[in-house]
Amino acid sequence: MIDLCTRRNFSGSDPKLLAEIYSYAIENGGIRSQDYMSLFAGSQVSKMGQEFTWKYFKEHQKMLIEKFGSVNSAIFQRCLKFSTNSQCSEAVAKDVEVGI
Repeated sequence: MIDLCTRRNFSGSDPKLLAEIYSYAIENGGIRSQDYMSLFAGSQVSKMGQEFTWKYFKEHQKMLIEKFGSVNSAIFQRCLKFSTNSQCSEAVAKDVEVGI
C-alpha cells in the first residue's frame, strides 16, 4: 500500500511533500520498519525522488542503523540499494565505498 501511495505522490516534483512523508513514516514511526523498503522503492519514480532518497539516506544513516540494529540488516541493505540504484556519479560511488 505504501508503495502505491509513494508512486502516486512522488511522480511530481515536490520535495517538501516527500520530506513530510519520510518524516511521518520513518522518524515518527508511521509505518512498520519492514515497509521502509517500499517507501524507498516508491520514491524512485522521478529524478527528484531519486535525489531525495539518496540525500535522506545519507543524512539519516545513523538513525536507520539504530532502527535496524546494524548495517548487516536485510532491511538496511535494501534501503541502501534503493537509495543508490539510480545514482551514477563518482562522488556517490566514493560515499558508498567509504561507508558514507
